[in-house]
Formats: sequence, structure tokens, C-alpha cells
Amino acid sequence: TVANLATAAKPVGAGQTWQNPSRALNTTYTNDTGRPIMVNITGAFTVNQYIDILIDGSVIVAKAQWDSLASGRQWGTLSVIVPAGSTYQASSTGVNTLAWAELR
Repeated sequence: TVANLATAAKPVGAGQTWQNPSRALNTTYTNDTGRPIMVNITGAFTVNQYIDILIDGSVIVAKAQWDSLASGRQWGTLSVIVPAGSTYQASSTGVNTLAWAELR
């Protein structure tokens, strides 16, 4: 419909707000908003830990700490745009997710 085309044509951020949905690592979610959304995930890493963000099953962005000389935790934020209708997931081993925000 014309209304659906007008909604889909809006740029990311137009009429959208930041939200903090309850999300879990290693769980697949679907962007059912009818528009692209932005996802930001912040985590704390120690040696040999990683976090990947997958869209439709493919790794789009990745963050890892492999340096055994680094002391303490390393903080990182990953951001992706998830197309309308796509699935998305943050995959990780051992990373503490500190924040998950979505512009939707």
C-alpha cells in the first residue's frame, strides 16, 4: 500500500526512538518493524573472548580480545543496521553484555 511504502522510505532514525529491549546473547530475533533498525551492543571482554553480530546468519561485525598481555577487561561497542524482515543475533562466548540498545 502507499502507506507501507511511505513508512519503508523513511531513513533510519526518522520517527524512531532508542529502546532497551530485553535481549539475550546467542538468541535470534527478527526485525518485524517494517523498517531498518540500528542495534548497538556494548560488552566487556577478557582474553580469548569475542562477540559477533549476525544478520540473516552471516557475521556482519565482530569484536574480540586475543591479547593475553592486556590487563583487565576491554570494552567495545558494536553497531549494525538490521534491514526490515531480517533476523539478527549477537553470538558470544563469555562476554558480559553491558547494554543492548535498538533504534526502532
